[in-house]
Amino acid sequence: MEEYFEKIKIIVAALLLPFLFSLKAHADALPSMSGDRVLDVSKYNGNINWKQVKQDKKIKTKFAIIRVQSGSRIVDEYRNQYARGLSAAKIPFGSYAYSELTSVSEAQYEARRFYSLSDKRTKFYVLDDESHIGKAKEQTYINAWLAQMRKLTKKKVIFYSYRNYIRDHKIKYSSFDGLWEACIHPWDLYYNPDLWQYSFKAKASGLAPWTTADISYMRHPSVVMSWLKPYTKIKYTKANSHAVVKQTNYKIWTHDAQPGIKSVGTTSRYALNDIKVVQKGTRADNKVGYYKIAINGKNIGWVNKTAIKLVTYQKATYSKAKSTKGWVKQQNLKVKLYNHVPKTSFSAKAISDWNQAGLGKDQQVKVSSKATRADKTKWLRIQKVGSKTRFWVPENTINFVNPVKPVTKTATKPVVKPAPKTVTPAK
Repeated sequence: MEEYFEKIKIIVAALLLPFLFSLKAHADALPSMSGDRVLDVSKYNGNINWKQVKQDKKIKTKFAIIRVQSGSRIVDEYRNQYARGLSAAKIPFGSYAYSELTSVSEAQYEARRFYSLSDKRTKFYVLDDESHIGKAKEQTYINAWLAQMRKLTKKKVIFYSYRNYIRDHKIKYSSFDGLWEACIHPWDLYYNPDLWQYSFKAKASGLAPWTTADISYMRHPSVVMSWLKPYTKIKYTKANSHAVVKQTNYKIWTHDAQPGIKSVGTTSRYALNDIKVVQKGTRADNKVGYYKIAINGKNIGWVNKTAIKLVTYQKATYSKAKSTKGWVKQQNLKVKLYNHVPKTSFSAKAISDWNQAGLGKDQQVKVSSKATRADKTKWLRIQKVGSKTRFWVPENTINFVNPVKPVTKTATKPVVKPAPKTVTPAK
């Protein structure tokens, strides 16, 4: 009997384990009542006292979202009343359209009608897509709807739906400016939404006693609050400058301030690259400047100009050296040896010094080339006799006259001693 109950315990634990892991994985999604909320309303909520809603300390309504239409035929008659009440209470609001997309042309028409019916004080727009009606893929209709909205407004456009619908129709929503997901059970929350609609039965001051409202929780507050600000205008200017990374870990973006913006990496990846700035942009709202950068002719993206340092490379003229022999002058340890004429390219850098290269005072070197930089400084390309490594050094570090003069010995004439006189004896 004990063995039987032990087996039962193991089976129950195995069944509960995925559920418990799911709860743990989504624990961060469970809304705390201290957080800010967003209410979304339609005509079914009737009259609302928005000033009382704002004063409700339990709900803490940050902003609201108004239904404007359902399909292209049904218009919410409370939309203007809600817009006026929210504006009077100084509560920001967005607008949403429940879609019934049957074709590309219908999607475009619904978008145009939604935009025209929405109050101009709305901060952003939402596509509420929950039903597939047309014969084509739902993504085709969504893309057509979004493209039409992008032509009509610079305000943010958000996608709303629920997990199963997004999964079943393989919806790609990354081109929108945010995701608003409906999910009653925390463990079913799947797509990491910015705004989570977790209940349809919220009670709040200002609502009629017989009604409840849909309520959502900001999972990514900074992203959600950014929906209230439209895309800013950008002043563009042409550019054609060399540059290097000055600050690492700055994000690089597909655009400077445009719909569908996303990060494509950081400046850390390009810290050792020769960068070309091909365009400049300055935001109208905060005057922050951005550079559009490229590497080897390939556009990388936009980055805050604080992370980039513009550099100017000098031109140089090259020719063969007149004299192929030279001698090192007195060593100047501050003078480095370069792989290229310095300040003429990104790759020009100091690669050695005199001691490391084994070049001492009066050491003979081979001179192969000379260069004159735009600032009139002159450079020589040298190499140590017997070595293949070549360096560029300032011309004034090399002598062209052998400083060690050979000692000339004076030839001495041999001393010729006079032959002794021969005395002839007298006979």
